[in-house]
Amino acid sequence: MSRSLTLGTIGIMLVLSLLSGVQSSAWAQSQDTDITMTIAPYLGGHVKYGEWLTLRIRLENHGGDADVEVQSTISGSNGQIIHNVPVPLPAGARKQVVLYVKPPTYAKEISIELVSQGEVLTTMAVKDVTMYPYETYIVGALAPESAVLGLINGVVLADRGAVRYVPLTLDDIPDRFEPLRSLDCLIVSGLDTTALTPAQAEALRLWVAQGGHLVIGGGAAAERTLAGLSETLRPVTLGDVEELETLDGLEAYAEEAIRVPGPFLAALPTEAAGTRLITQDGHDLLVRQTIGEGWVAYLALDPAASPFGAWTGTLNFWTRLLTPDTALPTNIPRDVPISVFQSERMIDALTNISALELPSITWLALMLGTYIVLIGPVNYLVLKRFRRLSLAWVTIPLITAAFSISGYLLGYGLRGNDVIVNEISVLELEDDEPMHLARSYIGVFSPTRATYDLEVEGDPLISLMSRDYGMWSSASMPGSNSLKVIQGSPVQVRGLEVNQWSMQSFQAETMVPAAGGIEADLYTQDDRVEGTIRNDLDIPLTGLVLVSGRRFAHLGDLATGEERTLDVPLKNDEQGYLVGSIFQEYYVENEGNLPQETSFFRSEAESREVMLRQRILEAYLQPFSEVPVAPGQMVIFGWTDIEPMPVHVTGVRASIQRTALVLTHLPLPVTDGRIELPAGHLLTQVIEMNGEAGECGPGGQYYVARGQVTVEYRLPTTLAALQPTGLTLQIGSMDVSLTKPPKLYLYDWTADEFVQLEQVERLGTDYAIEKIDRYLPSGDGALRVRLENDSQSGGCFRVDFALKGRLESSD
Repeated sequence: MSRSLTLGTIGIMLVLSLLSGVQSSAWAQSQDTDITMTIAPYLGGHVKYGEWLTLRIRLENHGGDADVEVQSTISGSNGQIIHNVPVPLPAGARKQVVLYVKPPTYAKEISIELVSQGEVLTTMAVKDVTMYPYETYIVGALAPESAVLGLINGVVLADRGAVRYVPLTLDDIPDRFEPLRSLDCLIVSGLDTTALTPAQAEALRLWVAQGGHLVIGGGAAAERTLAGLSETLRPVTLGDVEELETLDGLEAYAEEAIRVPGPFLAALPTEAAGTRLITQDGHDLLVRQTIGEGWVAYLALDPAASPFGAWTGTLNFWTRLLTPDTALPTNIPRDVPISVFQSERMIDALTNISALELPSITWLALMLGTYIVLIGPVNYLVLKRFRRLSLAWVTIPLITAAFSISGYLLGYGLRGNDVIVNEISVLELEDDEPMHLARSYIGVFSPTRATYDLEVEGDPLISLMSRDYGMWSSASMPGSNSLKVIQGSPVQVRGLEVNQWSMQSFQAETMVPAAGGIEADLYTQDDRVEGTIRNDLDIPLTGLVLVSGRRFAHLGDLATGEERTLDVPLKNDEQGYLVGSIFQEYYVENEGNLPQETSFFRSEAESREVMLRQRILEAYLQPFSEVPVAPGQMVIFGWTDIEPMPVHVTGVRASIQRTALVLTHLPLPVTDGRIELPAGHLLTQVIEMNGEAGECGPGGQYYVARGQVTVEYRLPTTLAALQPTGLTLQIGSMDVSLTKPPKLYLYDWTADEFVQLEQVERLGTDYAIEKIDRYLPSGDGALRVRLENDSQSGGCFRVDFALKGRLESSD
């Protein structure tokens, strides 16, 4: 249904947009010492919970030579971290430095200290900081005329709520992509992007590749707008700027007539890559191209100019353009990014070292039994034999002391006297990318209570991830983790306090130079994976697994430079728990299910490695509940001992344990324009729940008793151009006692009503759906299903769809 605005409403929104776009000076300044410090946050100080805030700090020395430090102390439930940048400042010098901090949730200001030789010279509060829950969809805009774009504040996205519009300048773009994760979308229009530095342009490119949405405006300034962007972010080759009298294609896209008189300036492309969303008279008005995990869209019109300022279809246009890929995974808190939960779950994997294991229950029982026997009957009988019962007050303390020492020695023997650095890394490989995203989770185990200094190679951003995890503590208990991070290359981590026989941890993230990748030409046929795979990395890979939706295949191991032809079974996730299904076979005695090349868990001694890998995958792929694995793509992951960011403990010999998860994404195979999507590739979103109904587990499981659940399934952006030719409904349940499914309805978009699927009578059966175009319109349409039950007992049901189609125009 089309949504319209009156001209009066548009006028009010324009005024509010103008007011919101007027910002006071972002620079805070202090002149309490001979050194003047001024501070301004990037992105206008807008940041999401759990993301990085970048601060631009300018220093001017009016006195003598000085060596100073700029730092910010961030305290939270998981400890305290000091982000620090040293600055040599000769007399009369002016310098600018950048400080990266992760503000605590709900922070309204950030305190910055200027320190010299341990003495705080001055403290300033940066008050231009606005924090948002992760679910807030933030749209930044680089445009000289931002009032019309401010209408985006009126957009309401399903599952995300209201959109927040933030006007920006080129100076607000940082040199790293990590702080840009606070933006969901960035609009660039009507300005010269050649003013961007190479670092800023690369940060934008990486941000899009990691999931950002970039909208490039056309119009009279289109050539200048494209000029400074990375070539990867230019989906079009521009032709002439033409005047269009009508915009029929735009009207059809937004389902709203344009009554604003023309002409309209449009910078029409001569060539365009990606999906054509709006065409008119053979010209492309709007195209969208997938770049990595994100996308870039080019609009031939200037979105800050006519007709968007007075057109009642403006909100419809932005809603439709921004809606794809905005739904958040179900069953997870919506205030912080998934990376926070990945970090918390990775604690369990870090502590999977023998030094943190409890002693064997057998040894404890044997030791306790021996103690009871010695201090009781044996002590009594010996003293009685020598007629020295009066010496019991001496022998009992001696025996107790002896066993206390023995217990300590047993613990010392089990845990050793070595400092252990356990480093778990996740390396995401992307084709044709010069840089790869790397995250490392680093835990330091200490046999004694001590404070350590470490060095992390490269220039990663360091943040806290866990509490003090020791023999008698829990990872969920508040700890006293405290450290100082001196940003630079390499990064210095100082003052990491670790209790005896405990572990403290932190995480690091950065981009690392590409050193090869995993090359694969694979396709699925008759429940098998066939094709070739090659390891172009300079390290061997073990335990390779391919995941496509809710199906997976074990691919074995690959030596460095090895290429192999594959023909292996593609298996279903029967549990509704993908990681558990993948690793289940490793716990079954040899049944011939795994490729012979699979190199781990061939003995009981290697079970720890299997458990470690399972915990890492659970933390990364399913940090809170099951999050779909790369909808519209296949994923290959494997294991190695690579160290993307080598860690060194200063002045101490430490043993290093390394485990790295290496993964890469592959497009789904397309044969002669035909493509198949197994179950698990569609994006899901709960639209409505009534009565006794709700979500009851991972894998799209829904509880329905006396109530109903309505769920929407949508194609990922990469497959928006798919023309469906076959649709199969899959319904089942983990509860084997359930045999009868609930009533199922599909929404008929043509008739504007739900239609019951009366043929669905049994669980665990696939049902072919006819008249697909009525339920899943071509383009960016959605499939809606309703589960309805009137049973007193109810049950949990899992619903999914497999899809076949043609991809005539794809990214």
